[in-house]
Order: sequence, then structure tokens, then C-alpha cells
Amino acid sequence: MFSIGQPRPRLVLRFLFLTLLSIGFFAVRSGLGLYIIFEIRLIPIFLILIGWGYQPERVRASKAIFIYTV
Repeated sequence: MFSIGQPRPRLVLRFLFLTLLSIGFFAVRSGLGLYIIFEIRLIPIFLILIGWGYQPERVRASKAIFIYTV
């Protein structure tokens, strides 16, 4: 088990992936590439929402992410 001060390895990888996608979002030159990277960035955010929190809040937050995106 992890102590309070140590982050989970999977969570660190999700944040790293999200950071790299955010950098790529601003480095893209076409509108289509911008849209694709913006949509891909929602996958790690969704995984973070699923991994943390209590059950009612997780379901409501994950639904809100997709509704606000559409």
C-alpha cells in the first residue's frame, strides 16, 4: 500500500500523458489536429475521475464531462 506522501504510479502516468497532450494541443497547426487532440485529452481526465472520489460523484462528474464536451 502507498503512504499518504507517495502518488500512485498509474495516476502519475495519467497526469504525464495529459500534460504531453496539452503541450501538443498548442503545437498543432491545423484546426482538425486541434480538435482531435482536444478530444483525446478527455480520456485521461475521464480516467482520473473514475479513479478518485465516491461512487455518486464519479458517475455524475463523468457524465458532466461528456455533456459539456458535446
